[in-house]
Formats: sequence, structure tokens, C-alpha cells
Amino acid sequence: METDVSVIRYCLLFIFSLFPHCVNCDGTLYVKLERYQNDTCGGYAALDNTCHYIISLSVESYFFRGSDLIQKADHYQLSDDGRQFSLKRNQTEIKFSDYDTTFGPVPNPFPIKMVEGTINFTLAVNNPETRIFNKTFPFNTDTIKPNSVDQFYKDYSTGTLAFSTSLQCDPSFTGTGCKDCEDGLYGKKCAVKCTQNLNYTCHPDTGRKVCKESHYGEDCERYCKDTARYTCTDHGNKLCKYPAVGGDCEKNTTCAENQYGAACNMTCHPVPGQFLCGEDGTRVCEEPFTGPNCSSCSDDHYGVNCNITCVPQTSRYTCSSTGARVCGAGWKGEECAHCEDMWFGGQCQVFCNTSSPHYTCTIQGNRICTGNRVGKQCDSCQTDFYGDDCQVSCEKNRYWTCNKLTGEKICKEKHWSVDSCKSCNKDWYPCTYCAETDKYTCTNKGEKLCKSTWYGEDCNIYCKETQRYTCLDSGGIQCKRNYTGEENMCSSCIDNHYGTSCEVSCLETLFKECDPLTGAVRCKPGRYGLPTCSKSCNISSPLYTCTEHGDKDCKGNRDVSTECETCLVNWYGAECNVHCVTDHPNKHCSNNGSLLCKQGWAGRECLECDAHWYGHTCNEEEWFSRTCRKTCDTYCEDLVAYKCNGDGVLEMSAEFADEWLQERDPYRYWKVFLIIATTIFVYALATFLMYKIAFCWCPYSETK
Repeated sequence: METDVSVIRYCLLFIFSLFPHCVNCDGTLYVKLERYQNDTCGGYAALDNTCHYIISLSVESYFFRGSDLIQKADHYQLSDDGRQFSLKRNQTEIKFSDYDTTFGPVPNPFPIKMVEGTINFTLAVNNPETRIFNKTFPFNTDTIKPNSVDQFYKDYSTGTLAFSTSLQCDPSFTGTGCKDCEDGLYGKKCAVKCTQNLNYTCHPDTGRKVCKESHYGEDCERYCKDTARYTCTDHGNKLCKYPAVGGDCEKNTTCAENQYGAACNMTCHPVPGQFLCGEDGTRVCEEPFTGPNCSSCSDDHYGVNCNITCVPQTSRYTCSSTGARVCGAGWKGEECAHCEDMWFGGQCQVFCNTSSPHYTCTIQGNRICTGNRVGKQCDSCQTDFYGDDCQVSCEKNRYWTCNKLTGEKICKEKHWSVDSCKSCNKDWYPCTYCAETDKYTCTNKGEKLCKSTWYGEDCNIYCKETQRYTCLDSGGIQCKRNYTGEENMCSSCIDNHYGTSCEVSCLETLFKECDPLTGAVRCKPGRYGLPTCSKSCNISSPLYTCTEHGDKDCKGNRDVSTECETCLVNWYGAECNVHCVTDHPNKHCSNNGSLLCKQGWAGRECLECDAHWYGHTCNEEEWFSRTCRKTCDTYCEDLVAYKCNGDGVLEMSAEFADEWLQERDPYRYWKVFLIIATTIFVYALATFLMYKIAFCWCPYSETK
């Protein structure tokens, strides 16, 4: 019994040192195996002087725990002095691109989704008896730059490995480790677009619009500034100050405070943030409140204060009565943004049992059979493998077949030895009858030795090697590099290869596509910048067109620095087609481009103060010459008891002042009379006392 052939297994393990997926980085690290070369056949050879290579490439990671990418066999013959020559090729170098993937849709290069921390890339070379070597190469995701390519080429006493890596950022991401958002994008997944303008700025972390002073609303489009007649609520609505009423608080009411209607019989107490009061006393709801009494929440709002927002998304989640997200089938997490265990795919719609002993699951939920299994359910053995666990190898040839259940060799000819089916059993020689023909010759053991271009057990199958394929011992054909399609004589190119000789390699990505005839790389519609096509431009935008380099060319007179969403300076209108320039100090351009007086000014030339507007400024010379200049910057409106003076300041009228004093102190006249009478009395008493002192109490002394 001859010993089994040596097995060398090449396993590539992509193991993530930090399991959690990067929260705010989206990119893919591509690791491509270039070649592996071992000039010594791993130091092992069978007794029949045949070095049997079984090349096996496998991948394992946090997102993908799979089996072999490639498994092929090549036979090499060793001479008596140990030198090696090939029966089918004259080199011992294995190029991984030479082989098709036979165990599932696992590509080379193999994509690894970005994670935080370090990605460890491990190469292990083993044979059935010992591990030849094991080497790990770490990659720090904090230093990997997009579109960069790193080459690795390592020499060992047992072989040479060559592989390369490159990082490609997903759309909307850029920078080292793909951790930064592109300009104008914010949020955890760079999914929030925000371009600041005159009304708002963008929050640096979330991209939420932060309204500037006096601006309100979801898009900060509502302007409101406190005046003497109203204040502004948190939603930018006008809360009238009594006695002002009306939508713009432009009217005065004669009703008591909080009383409304023509008969002043409607009572309404405004609750800013929930509702205000209309001129007729009805409640005017403020978002997000609605309903007759403004006590209900509008669509997609929940909670006592309607401050919980939940917008249901198809398949991902629905909203409960409290506004909490209720994850749909296959989804989990507080935001329902992650797939449940054993659910995969972009919409978590693919189920794959990760605990199965027969297969593992890719990040797309595809089954990758383990061991030597094949089939949609991985419930069948590969060709030439048998047994309950597909662990028995038996390759059919012209000498023997295999038991379909156990894989045991069954010699085709009677009286042949079962160990190799190449020699006769004892007392049997020769085992077969053989007569030389134009298709084969006979060996001294009676075996048929096929002549050139003839193959098969009986040398009755004709096959001649061409540019596209070689001939197998069985008479079948084996496509050469980059060719496929044995049934149609290898007339097609393998995946990602093009051209008349299938020599052009082109891999389509999310942004790139390949010419179906030549294989030339070209960007998909809306993408620019060969070779990566990483630059995007919306070719259907109504605001701009895209140049051949993917730059935005604004339509009309729009500002490219704001994504063409705003007009250039001195251009106005919905189409930015109205030009307006003014050097008049009291005029300005409106949103539609027409010239209007600034606030407070009126008149054809905007030189007079508008109604209820006052103000002037004077230097010393102007004050004496009474030529003060108007400023019209003070607003004042007459009330019932107050009038505006020339400076725009409310002053109490004389009539109202007298009535006001009378109401506050009805005895003021008596008090004034008593004060005057007391003053006269004190004055008279003081005069009398002074007279007494001077003339009565101090008489002159007579001289004797």
C-alpha cells in the first residue's frame, strides 16, 4: 500500500481584533493574493515520487467565516537526484488568478469592511503533518488612507508570498480610515446633508440646522423678531401683547385681556409652544400640536408634549403609540439599524444559519460550504469526495471508479490490485489484452498508452490543444488562463476579463463599469475621476450641469460654493435672473430683485419716514441751524392715552394725566390747599415772633 500524497493547505485568515463595526467610518479594505511559490514542494513527496499539491485558500473574519476560496491539484514528478520537473507545466509558482472560485462567490481581492482599531492579516501554510509557518501582518485603520495601495512581498525558507492591499471609501466618506464625511455631509453615517446659508448654520456633529437669531422652523425659513406689539414663540409665531390682536398683531382690541370676538364673549388663554389665540378667540395650534383643542400630536409625533419624533420606515421599523421604534423582522438595535443574528443583506432580508456545521455565511448571507461540500444547501460532496462528512478523496481515472457512498476504490478490470489498480493480482499477468493501433501503443504490462491528441481509457477520444484550452487525461478539455466554458470549447472569458484574448482584467465596482467588448474601465453615470471614479455629480440636478471632470457648473447666476442653491451677489429671483444693485442708503433689493425702501423709510426716493417711524441725528452745527438729518429708526404708534412726540417717544396726554391723577388721589386739591394754608400760617407766626423779639422783649436801656 502506498502512502497518501502530501497535502499543503494555504489558509488566509482575516481576523478583526475589535469586533464592533466602526460607527462613523465606511470603507472597504481589499486584500488581493498575487502569488505563492514553493520550490521544494514543502519538503514532502509520496513513495511514488509524485508531489501532489492541493492548493486551498480560505477566509475567516468577524463578518465572514468561510471555507475555501480555491482548491486545485497539480502533479509534479521528482527525478532520482531530487530535481523537480512538471508533467503539465514547468514552474512551481501558483498564481491565484489562474483558478476559478469553485466553492461560492468569494472574490479575490477579498473585501473587508472597515472596523475600529487593528485588522490582523494572517498567513498560515500547513501540510497533513505539521505547520510550516504562520505570520501575522497588522493594519491600523487610523493610518490607512483611501485609494492607497500597499505591496507586501515576504521571503521564507519554505516559500514566497506576495499580496497587496488597498482601501476604498464608501460614498459620502473620505479621509484616513474613511472616518471623515465629505463636504456638506454630517451625522453618524454621513447621511445628513446640510449647506449653511444666511438663515442657519450646520451642527458640526449631527448636521442639524441651527437657526440664526430671529429665524425659526425646520428649515429656519420663518423670520420673527420681538417688537413692541408682540414677542416670538419658540416656533417663530407672533404672540401678541395686549391689546394687540390679529395674525400680525396689527390691530388693537377693545375687549378685556384674554377676551376675543365681536362681542368680547370668547375666552382664550394662549399657551406658547402649544397654541395661540386668533382674533375671534379660536385656538391656533403650534407645531407639532393639532386638533380642535390643539391637544393632539401631528403625524409622526408622540408623547405628552408631542416632542418624540418617529417616522416609520418600510421593513426596518414601525412606531408604537409612545413613539418607540418597533423593529421589523430581521432588524434589531435602538435605531433598528443592525441585522438580527443569522439575518444578512442590505435590508436584513436574507436568513443564513451561522451555527450550521456544513457552511458559513458571508456578510450578504450567502452560504459558503465548509470542508469538501457543495450545493445550495451544502448537502452534497465535491467531485471526487465521498463519505458522511465528504472526507474521503477518490479521483476516478481509467484504472478505477469509486464507491458512491464510501469512496472506496473499485478497479475497472478484474484481477487488478485494489491499492492502485495498475498492477495485476498475484498469479495474474498480464491483466488485460492490448493490441497497438493508430490511437495507442501497449506497455509491457498490457496497458494502453495513448498517442498524441488521443485520450480516454481506450484512447478513443480525440483532443488537440488550442490557444484557449489544454487536454485532460480523460479526453476532456481544461480552459487556459482567463478562459471558461468547457461545453462551448472555452470560447468565453472568465468573470472580470475581456478582449479578444481575455487578457484585459477589469473589476466592476459601485462606481465603475467595464466595456463589454474591450474591458476598458469607465465611470458609471454620475461618477467621475478615473481610475477610482470617486467623484460624484448629480447629472439630473435642475441647479447645475456636470463637466467632463465631474465639477458642478451652475445654471444661470448661481453660487457654486453653495452647491448652486443660492444666487450670486446682486442677483435675485427664483431663477437668479434679476440683477439688482443700489448705492442708495435707504433702499435695498427684495428677494425678487425689485428696489424697495428699507424699514422705516417711505416716499418715491425713500427720503421720508414711514408711518409710525421717527428719529434724527444732529451735530452741533446742524442743531443750531435746525437742519438735522432724519434716521427713521424708531418705531412709535399712538395709543389711547399716549401720543408719539417728535422723537418717537410715547408721552402721556395732559387730559389723560389729569384724569389719571384724579383717579389715583381724589383728595389732592385739599392736600394742596392745606399745604398752602400751613405755609401762610407758619410764615405769619414767624413774622410775629421776630417782631416781639425785636421790639417788646429787648427794650432800650435809659442812661441816668
